[in-house]
Amino acid sequence: MSCKRIRDIQQRLKKQVIEIRVLRKWIPLVKKNEVVQKTNELCYLFVDVHGDAIEASADADEVEYYDSIIKLSSCYRVTGFICTNRRPYMSTVNHEASLIIGKKAQFDPIPGLDIPTVYFNFATYEQLNDRVKDNKILTDYIGRVESNYLRPTTKNIVPRKTMLQDQWQKSVEIILWPQMQHLYGDEVKEGDIIAITSAAVTNHEGLMQLESTYLTTVVINPDLPQTASHVERLKKMESIPKSDTVDITLNVNQLNPKNLLGNKRMIRCKCYAKITKIFEQRGWYYAQCSKCTNKLYPEEDESLTFSCKDHDDIDPKLKYSLNVLIADNTGTEEVVFFDEGMTALIKKTCQDLVFKKRCIDPKILPQEIRDITKDDNDMLFLLTVKNKQIVVDNVLKINESSKNVGTSSQSENEDLPPQTPNPKVNAVKRPLHDTPGI
Repeated sequence: MSCKRIRDIQQRLKKQVIEIRVLRKWIPLVKKNEVVQKTNELCYLFVDVHGDAIEASADADEVEYYDSIIKLSSCYRVTGFICTNRRPYMSTVNHEASLIIGKKAQFDPIPGLDIPTVYFNFATYEQLNDRVKDNKILTDYIGRVESNYLRPTTKNIVPRKTMLQDQWQKSVEIILWPQMQHLYGDEVKEGDIIAITSAAVTNHEGLMQLESTYLTTVVINPDLPQTASHVERLKKMESIPKSDTVDITLNVNQLNPKNLLGNKRMIRCKCYAKITKIFEQRGWYYAQCSKCTNKLYPEEDESLTFSCKDHDDIDPKLKYSLNVLIADNTGTEEVVFFDEGMTALIKKTCQDLVFKKRCIDPKILPQEIRDITKDDNDMLFLLTVKNKQIVVDNVLKINESSKNVGTSSQSENEDLPPQTPNPKVNAVKRPLHDTPGI
């Protein structure tokens, strides 16, 4: 019986034969009630001589049996499988079908010298928007590095953010969560080429992002037949201008938005300083209507209700907005805290202070906010300078920043694969076989 091309496999086809290489093996994870659990599936990624790929699944309870007949990187002539529909979640390939493997499946070893040893199916920038709407399919992407840095979130998680440009200089940001930061670190520099696989596509305020998953792999500066044309085009791009989003460390005297921005739309920077003054008269929060963008007004009877001039039955959106003065030994500068920065600093949401603490008047500061001027120690401010304004994205006390910034979080999950030495060599990061954790 002749072999079937993987691309031609359809659901419910019977008695097919394929010749493949086994590229990856894993057990999918799902989150139930905020707890990450393994499924009962044992999954494989197969690729054929044409470079097409398909997923296959077996019973995870029989992992010892399948390990005895299916070896990673080996090539087989496979018969006795069932063709079915694609897995409904986190599929690594954009194929409408997948394979089910049981005890009647036969794996006969073959040389397979011409079958690829890696698989990529790079999406274009234009395809990313559809992946946001349907994140059942994970995404492969390739681009040239524009910037690479760590940036803490309001929850003091420290993801690595890497800005890529494709060959048309469209920007996409990789979000490498702490559990996957063994894939690469600060050694990746501007101008390097990154090929990333199995990422989840999101859209943050118009910026396309590729978030790492437990299946993500990375190749730095790939030198592979499957990537050669992409790498050549990326290297021929005009020099990437210095990013307007790269973190730099400045003193307070250098934080003048007019002098700092020049012709750039935005700059992200770090600054060590302390808060010396709060502009209390400008208020500390505002309320926005859930049905429009109108400002809301608290009722005079202190009933914790808010009114919109256009709508009734609203759900108020309460957000911090606080102007303060920061200072170091070089000078002072006014900065503004919005939700992200203030929540990171005082560890309480605006909603909590208004509804739980009953701090209703926007012109009377809650004690938690008054206390931010009492700390005599410098803090690390992560700032965004744009539109003649300096916005605080996050604040870390010095002991927190030295503890969190620039550290890999691999220790959070000892079952993750060990760090691969020197990720700038031309090698594919080893697959995350049966890797727990997202």
